[in-house]
Amino acid sequence: MQKWDYKLLQLNWDEETTTFTWTDTKENAENRRISVRLAELGQDGWELLNVQSINYDGTTKFINYFLKRPVE
Repeated sequence: MQKWDYKLLQLNWDEETTTFTWTDTKENAENRRISVRLAELGQDGWELLNVQSINYDGTTKFINYFLKRPVE
């Protein structure tokens, strides 16, 4: 079975400098938790395909993570 390792990066727009900056998981505790969970799933053979943020009234209500793995 193929196994996967994951790293979570965010590309953020900075209004003040009008540039994009990268945020690494090491800089953000929530991102670290997400990366750890994805790595656990990767070791179980799951591959992350896509992420979908669900927003209502300008607020993120939940995030869907779409994963796949081969059927054995």
